[in-house]
Amino acid sequence: MSEIGPNPIPIVLTGTIIPNAIKTVHCDWKKRRSEYLHSISYYKKFSKVYFLENSHYDLSNDNEFSNDERFQYYQFAVSKGYEKGKGYQEFQMLDEFVKHRLDEDCFLKVTGRYIYDNFDEIYAFIHRNRHKNDLIIDSFFQFKKAITSLFFIKKDIYLLRLQDCYLNMDDSKDLWAEHIVYNALKNIRCYTFFPKVFLLSGISGSTGYQYRVNEKSAKIKIKNLQRKVFSVFGIKQLLR
Repeated sequence: MSEIGPNPIPIVLTGTIIPNAIKTVHCDWKKRRSEYLHSISYYKKFSKVYFLENSHYDLSNDNEFSNDERFQYYQFAVSKGYEKGKGYQEFQMLDEFVKHRLDEDCFLKVTGRYIYDNFDEIYAFIHRNRHKNDLIIDSFFQFKKAITSLFFIKKDIYLLRLQDCYLNMDDSKDLWAEHIVYNALKNIRCYTFFPKVFLLSGISGSTGYQYRVNEKSAKIKIKNLQRKVFSVFGIKQLLR
């Protein structure tokens, strides 16, 4: 599938080929590299992909990461925030990219090794609603967290509301990115959630758990129904 309509929304994949953070189980850099390449190939079918990487791995000496009209990588310095964990380092890198490198007025951020089997629906929904919402992110008031593995945001809103949030993230103190971003939502007026549960395939870097969501399960159907009902009533956050 190609991009939808004019001014396609760029997809920003975040990556760390050689892990540099606490609480990381999936550490095989060769497997991680392969997973990132698979993700890049997958998401290039939808729009231009920016790949942000912040490890000691030298992308410039790996021809499979060569830039083209649908792909561009940016390599960032290895973060000194090892003890603060992955979220801190990811948003530290994202801050620098959005502030100094991103030319477009919005973007869709995806944790780099994750594949969403229903991404065509996700991407189409974002295109239809890009002018109605400053931010599209799944957030849960029961757990007070926002899912940072995939979200859409306008550049000016990111710089105004999310820039420097990473300074409050610290995995060693259980101050996860999901909770810090959730706290920032109170200052963002126009946001909503995605219409369907993500059909995620991928390995968690933190736990090594293999995600595989079955869209036909009763649990997923109930969650999707909740989203439909909440959307009708203008509710911005999900129950669970």
